[in-house]
Amino acid sequence: EELHNRIQSLETEQKAPGRITVAAPALPVSEAHKDKRLLLSLMTMAGALFCGLVFVQLRVSMNPKVFAANDVQSSARVPFLGQLPHSEHAGTLLNDPNLLLQECMRMVRTALLERMNDGRQRAVMITSASSSAGKTTVAIELAKSLAHLGKRTLLVEADLQRPTLAKRIGLNNEDGLCALLTGDIDDEAAITPSGVDNLDVIFAGRRPPVLNPEILANGVFGAGLRRWKKHYDFVLLDCPPILPVADARILARQVDGAIMVSRSSHCRRTDVIQACADLSAAGGPLIGSVLVGVQPGSGYGYQYEYSYEQLA
Repeated sequence: EELHNRIQSLETEQKAPGRITVAAPALPVSEAHKDKRLLLSLMTMAGALFCGLVFVQLRVSMNPKVFAANDVQSSARVPFLGQLPHSEHAGTLLNDPNLLLQECMRMVRTALLERMNDGRQRAVMITSASSSAGKTTVAIELAKSLAHLGKRTLLVEADLQRPTLAKRIGLNNEDGLCALLTGDIDDEAAITPSGVDNLDVIFAGRRPPVLNPEILANGVFGAGLRRWKKHYDFVLLDCPPILPVADARILARQVDGAIMVSRSSHCRRTDVIQACADLSAAGGPLIGSVLVGVQPGSGYGYQYEYSYEQLA
């Protein structure tokens, strides 16, 4: 009977597709495997953060526009005087009660006065690389700030191509710089009181039918600038941009210093670099740069709850 059962077992194994044999007996695990889920999660987060930083760096390097103050400093390598917040009504009126803008301009004014230690440095031109950068706003607000400090200030609209100063401050004088340079009027007729103590203005005035392109380079403007410096502590020139026309480069040789204005998210870094190089080649000493149009989340989130009456 045992033999018969053995024969049947062998016949069954022959018909089976394979034979299972024990290679070795199982052994109990001596130590449990470590849980690496936390380590893998941290490595994944670090990798995602690194990829995000690389993406942001590539995007910033490929974007040609100026966004922050360090963009201007790293690109143009010029001293930085300060930055002004974004304001839709900046520079519209001489008595514009924008306390935040005034306080920021006081910082720019302080940096400017620190860099102009020599009492003979009185004529300063405000320009930019391209148009719509905010140079007229900076010129108006800086003139107001210097006047409030007690400095006798003369604001001259030297942008004869696209004059906008009269519209910005709500005043006008048809007998302005154009008529003064052609000899039709004198300084007394060209200078207009602004209504603010210690601040006078010379507008561009009525343009002649044919404007002489060399009207700023024939020596008449330089002679007038020397006369104005004798009667005023500061003479601020609202000049045209550097790159489109040559007027600003001509005026750069006649002033004591220049301020380069850039607008955030508007001006291109390459244009700012080229404008600074052109200004230096023209012989104009660059005092510093000002960044305009900084958004509230860029360091200007604080609010001023006082007025100038409270400060007095």
